[in-house]
Amino acid sequence: IEERYRMSKDILESKMLIGKTHDEVTQILGPGFSSNKEDRITYELDFVPGLFNIDTDFLEITLQHGVVISVTQYEG
Repeated sequence: IEERYRMSKDILESKMLIGKTHDEVTQILGPGFSSNKEDRITYELDFVPGLFNIDTDFLEITLQHGVVISVTQYEG
């Protein structure tokens, strides 16, 4: 999880997952997703460093026809 958090900024800025398949995403980020649906994969990222951060962040990967079309990060 901690490794994914450190990678999340690069993943979002580089758009490295756009166009990848579900299998390619799990090869890059690992199988430890917190939610896995046909059109969406969600990975827990851990806590974002900060004074009052108490909620875990998540990386949400949206797929269409089995291919990544967007990646967003949100606070849970």
